[in-house]
Amino acid sequence: MRVFNILVIGGYGRIGSCICERLVLDETVYHGDKHNIAVMIAGRNDEKAALLAGQLRAKKPEAEIKVVKLDINSPELTRQIAATSANLVIHTAGPFQKQDYRVAKASINAGAHYIDVADASDYVLNIKQLDFASAHDLSIISGAGTSPALFAAVIDQLVCEFKILESIDYGYTPGYSSGRGTARVKSILAGVGRPFTVWRDGDWKKAYGWQQQRVHNYRKAIKFRRLRKRWLANLDVPDMQLFPERYAGVNAVRFGTGIEIGFFHRILWYMSFLSRMRLIWNWRFMGGLINTISCWFNWSGSKVSGLFVEISGEDFQNRPKRLHWALAAGSGHGPYIAAIPAVILARKLAHHEYVPVGAQICTDLVRLDEIMREIKELDIKVEKQSN
Repeated sequence: MRVFNILVIGGYGRIGSCICERLVLDETVYHGDKHNIAVMIAGRNDEKAALLAGQLRAKKPEAEIKVVKLDINSPELTRQIAATSANLVIHTAGPFQKQDYRVAKASINAGAHYIDVADASDYVLNIKQLDFASAHDLSIISGAGTSPALFAAVIDQLVCEFKILESIDYGYTPGYSSGRGTARVKSILAGVGRPFTVWRDGDWKKAYGWQQQRVHNYRKAIKFRRLRKRWLANLDVPDMQLFPERYAGVNAVRFGTGIEIGFFHRILWYMSFLSRMRLIWNWRFMGGLINTISCWFNWSGSKVSGLFVEISGEDFQNRPKRLHWALAAGSGHGPYIAAIPAVILARKLAHHEYVPVGAQICTDLVRLDEIMREIKELDIKVEKQSN
């Protein structure tokens, strides 16, 4: 019986715990041989890791689960990863803004593949500087989360129905009480009021994080409990740089995210002006406090998350065409959306399926049909409409 060891850094966090759960509950047969996946839950807090390990063992007593105390800032990181005999490292310990590649480099030096769920533009876009990993037959994959992996998979399928692509508008709004970690809060705060470039009207233009407020009506494409109109605002994600080149000819690419409760959404909007005026350059230092306070109001939100993609252009009969694709996740299953691409890739590596070696952004490695198979047992609904 062969064992594939997967080390999940930040494994007890919001996305990391979803990844661990999906991998632990997986049991597959490959060429007649049973391939067990051993999951190692890693992080600085071994008590939280042990608590999650106990919950997962209750669901699957025979599962191979270990707890590893590990700090990504340790000078002994390579040695610590090597000591686990990890075949793959999945890095979920954000925020990834301003984070360097020490975890990826340590994984390479320890002889392990590497996947992260980063959505920080600089981090994801510059991952190719680690392409020396190809000499070691290792796969180094960045952005294996909602953005850009999942959105690219959705758009890749929808654009096949267009002769001319004019605009891409997409976004994600998590349910307020679906669960969020301090790392995610810090990641959002790091972009509040900060400048970045967007592709609009066929040219690059300046935008600012958490500004250009708008409301998206999910009901145009999907009907799901407590998922109706939600606020959106700008946020810098790697897709803003990737998609204009990936989908040649598109005139505009727009991404939005928001908070379900409008009052808190608008507070971040006010904060964005203070950052834009450089009175407060970066709000990330308040991540822990804001996350703690926000949890007091979980009762006022829902556990329903929404994700949408709208594409417009011309079909092959030269007629105007617009497609609405929407996903709704209830029962607090929103975090699984960001976990699924990494889970799919981990399984492929564990089962020796083809995954390109070298450093790469996760835009061509996961297909939408693979994602749909993963979410079919969750409280997730998907619909597509055309008009």
